Amino acid sequence: MRLSPSSYLDHLRADCEAMGRPPGDLGAAVAGCPGWDVAELIRHTGLIHRWVTTMVSQHAEERLSRRELPEPPERGTLVEWFRQGAGELCDTLEGAGTDSPVWNWTPHEPRTTAFWYRRMAQETAVHRWDAEAAAGSPPPIDPELAVDGIAEMFEVHLPLLAGRGGVDLGGSLHVHATDADGEWTLRPDGQVPSVETGHAKGDAAVRGPASALLLALWGRGTVDQLEVCGEAAIFTRWRDQVAL
Repeated sequence: MRLSPSSYLDHLRADCEAMGRPPGDLGAAVAGCPGWDVAELIRHTGLIHRWVTTMVSQHAEERLSRRELPEPPERGTLVEWFRQGAGELCDTLEGAGTDSPVWNWTPHEPRTTAFWYRRMAQETAVHRWDAEAAAGSPPPIDPELAVDGIAEMFEVHLPLLAGRGGVDLGGSLHVHATDADGEWTLRPDGQVPSVETGHAKGDAAVRGPASALLLALWGRGTVDQLEVCGEAAIFTRWRDQVAL
């Protein structure tokens, strides 16, 4: 079940606030985004925020190019630039409501602002974790939001892999959150696995806190918090093949 619009906004505002006061050194390496430091992570997230703000405010019917946006400033004013853009994003989404028309890339999701409430909350949550992980031990993503993030991964992002050569897990994979209501099973089905919700058996199973599951599925280093049963190579293939 998806979160309410107000819940997405609350999570988005909280994670924007956390990213807007990054701990530690802006030059610290971001393990979840190889080759990036915290400054580059903030630039990326801030540009995504401004890109979505522009599309929502213009009711864009087609994708707008991010190359048309002004370049982020240098490090001295980067954090303030991020804060300003994050505030504008939250205010723009709230002002637009959930039913305003705006482009998104999925053929099966309504092209309304509701898509971007969810996408921006999820994008920012993972990158907030990335920024705080670069400085030490980051707080986990809220379980309710993390479960929704796993569902979004399977509903919105997994189909994109069909156009990138597909993914072959070599068997079925059951994903089970232990601190929130969320279970899924991925089964071989053409270019990308099909996804079933609810309890089922798989050739492999991975279970653990929803935040650790979401982050591990996105390729972050939280595998040590998870229990992997059965054919563990299936889960390894996911992490090797799925670059979302």
